[in-house]
Amino acid sequence: MIFNIIPLHRLKRYGHGTDSEAVVLERYAWNIELSEALYPSLSLLEVGLRNQINTALSEVFTEDWLDECWNGWVRTEWMKQKGLRNTEQESIQRAKKGLSQRANKWTKDRLIAELTFGFWVGVFKRHYHPSIWIHKKKPLNIAFPEGHSLKASIVYNKLDAIRRLRNRIAHHKTIFDLPNLLNDYQNIQTLLMAMGQGYSEYGETIDRFKTVYEKGKHLLAIEKSIK
Repeated sequence: MIFNIIPLHRLKRYGHGTDSEAVVLERYAWNIELSEALYPSLSLLEVGLRNQINTALSEVFTEDWLDECWNGWVRTEWMKQKGLRNTEQESIQRAKKGLSQRANKWTKDRLIAELTFGFWVGVFKRHYHPSIWIHKKKPLNIAFPEGHSLKASIVYNKLDAIRRLRNRIAHHKTIFDLPNLLNDYQNIQTLLMAMGQGYSEYGETIDRFKTVYEKGKHLLAIEKSIK
């Protein structure tokens, strides 16, 4: 029985102590299904994003842009005052080191796949806008050819929210009761469409999130007092 395996404090978000065991189990299963149903879209987004960014920045800047010594990486005055290093540079260093330890060498293709989703989200931080995204060759339009109204700040906000959702799923936390769950899902679809119609069209063929959500959304209204 699940109540003997999972700490009861973790089941409070599912209504333990308020609702029946049957409802708690149904809600728990629905949360797993929702997490599973988001995987196709999250997978397409992550793989597509890193390759689109690489294509854009390689074309606008140089094939060597994905190097910790690239002059596009910046440290703001605040970072310098605090003695903070550049997070993205350190991510590249760690990824190269890990690849070299496992395979004795690293290649750019392997490096692109090795870098975390957080790294690719971080490329859109505000302090990179002048050095990367505000460029006459418009790398943002190359990365998101169908995202005509997108700005780097908008992309970052959407991606950072998606990153938080992705991390909750990876750590098996609740997502069914997140107030912005549907908005986060729509952000994923918006960015997939912005990458190109082919991304979103293919995604629709394997996406069942809406079906799963509709099937279980009645569970949200059973108890309003869940904390």
